[in-house]
Amino acid sequence: WHMDYLGIPHAAVAQSFLVLVCAIALFTSRWWQNSETKKQTAVPRGLRSHVLYVTILIFIQLIIAATMRHQHAGLAITDFPLAYGKIWPATSAEAIANYNEHRMELNGENSITAFRVNLQMVHRFVAYAIFLGVAAAAMLARKKLGGSDWLTKSAFFWLGLLTLQIVLGAATIWSNKAADVTTLHVMVGASALLAGAL
Repeated sequence: WHMDYLGIPHAAVAQSFLVLVCAIALFTSRWWQNSETKKQTAVPRGLRSHVLYVTILIFIQLIIAATMRHQHAGLAITDFPLAYGKIWPATSAEAIANYNEHRMELNGENSITAFRVNLQMVHRFVAYAIFLGVAAAAMLARKKLGGSDWLTKSAFFWLGLLTLQIVLGAATIWSNKAADVTTLHVMVGASALLAGAL
């Protein structure tokens, strides 16, 4: 008896637990308690809310990713940056039958469906939106706080994580979901959420 859908709330709770444990570790650390930077830095309201919204979007993206992962459908889209040679692939019954006929995955995977194709496309477009949001956060931090501020440096580190995440997402497709690449993609996604939350 399989209840694969339980993997989705499990992923949400796991990500929330990671953020909570790391926040407790940070805010109770001797470094944080003795830090002068927390007393001196006033985070501008616009920057604070921007980071919050992008972090929430990352959390939503991780739920989308868990939904994809726990359907055991392999790669519903096998190419990147295009999708079956198009910006948005066809999802007609004939197109879906063609995708399933030409699959390269091992036996035992569930069939590709129009829902799975659309879900992976949503995952891609949300990834682009997150990247733009994090890039905007880094630019906003530099504009409001200056390039030497530790929050600005943290925002650019966050941008670096998102750049790596997109490269790993592409490599996941190009490597036909190689286990090491896919695992790194999941780990960096969790790290990006953690960076935004903290």
